[in-house]
Amino acid sequence: MLRVTAQDEAEAIRLKIEGRLAGADVNNVESYWQTITAAREFSPILIDLTGVTFVDEAGKRLLAEMSRHGDKFVASGLMTKAIIEEVSRES
Repeated sequence: MLRVTAQDEAEAIRLKIEGRLAGADVNNVESYWQTITAAREFSPILIDLTGVTFVDEAGKRLLAEMSRHGDKFVASGLMTKAIIEEVSRES
């Protein structure tokens, strides 16, 4: 199960992803992220992964694309921190 919410904050918009970033849900997150990106143009997006429990290869590709776009990540836990480090090197 995956939950995605957006919170408009003073300096950025926070895209909070909770649960498993995997399978068909990756496409849903990507669509939501692209909608936010188009609406915000030059404003930064903060990708909050503190509630993510699993990321598959498609999810990693999406996170790498977000990193290339200049978005920043927030994570807790060794798994998500390692994934952020990995995808940031790819961008």
